[in-house]
Amino acid sequence: MKLRYIKWAVAAAVLALLIFVVFRFDWWALVHSLGRVPAQTVVLLLVLQVATQLLVNLQWWQVARHAKVPLSYGKMLYINCQGTIVDAITPGVKFGGEVTRAVRISQAGECSHTQAASVVAVQKLFSLGALFLVGAVYVPLLAAGFLCICVVFVVPKHMMALLQRKKSRFNWAAKLQAFLLEFLLHVIVMRKQPLTCIRFFALAAIIWLIYPLKMYILTAQVAPCVGLIRAGGVAIVSYMVAMIPVFPGGLGGFEGAMTGLLVYEGVYAPDAFAVAVLFRAVTFWFVVGVSVVGVAYLSLQAKRSNPE
Repeated sequence: MKLRYIKWAVAAAVLALLIFVVFRFDWWALVHSLGRVPAQTVVLLLVLQVATQLLVNLQWWQVARHAKVPLSYGKMLYINCQGTIVDAITPGVKFGGEVTRAVRISQAGECSHTQAASVVAVQKLFSLGALFLVGAVYVPLLAAGFLCICVVFVVPKHMMALLQRKKSRFNWAAKLQAFLLEFLLHVIVMRKQPLTCIRFFALAAIIWLIYPLKMYILTAQVAPCVGLIRAGGVAIVSYMVAMIPVFPGGLGGFEGAMTGLLVYEGVYAPDAFAVAVLFRAVTFWFVVGVSVVGVAYLSLQAKRSNPE
């Protein structure tokens, strides 16, 4: 109950902040700040974002292949597009999209829901591990999260032994237990393939390192005072704030966090908000738009191929 009240309190605070911004913000200054970003810079950011999404899809595809789920790169891309759309309409980032990915992987890969869920969990394991490690450069406290991820790799057999001691009598608990056992089994298999683990983790780290690069390229146009390290820290922390399940797609939380952090770094408020809006447009709304178009096109092609 207390967590629910905290969630609504955060939602109310973010909503109040947005209302304040709408009525008190200098919108002409924002337009001027956006106009200072060259068109070629926006194009470069879009190209980097496309590369990011293709690398993310490569990560999902490799994890699925390792789990013996027969999915092509193109099919995995289609599933990720569907997950992105669901992310945009559910609270927080990666809140509903991962459930969608698990269901679609199970259907398209013709595997059990437990196996599909374990694919999602393994991908999250490497992705979050890399996020915490990269983020620790800017926020040292995040190193604790990376250490927690490492624990999963160190003692998977002990964790399996604890889960196998007693089977739950409740259906939902039994399903959760089965999922955790499947996930830990994948971890044990990966421990025997260190080169595969290093490859997965390196790819995840590269993906997360591209975000600070995009942030630095953007801030350099309107706020050269913000260096690479601080720009990257702002991007990583803002992304983590957006993961809090308050508004659909992390709307408001991401922009508010990024604007506030940039202002704290000494950036003029309209410039800070312009950076937040443009960064969000490139890294999220552009991806959502492309995903909607891609899913609609592929769905239409599928209906034409199977008119019945």
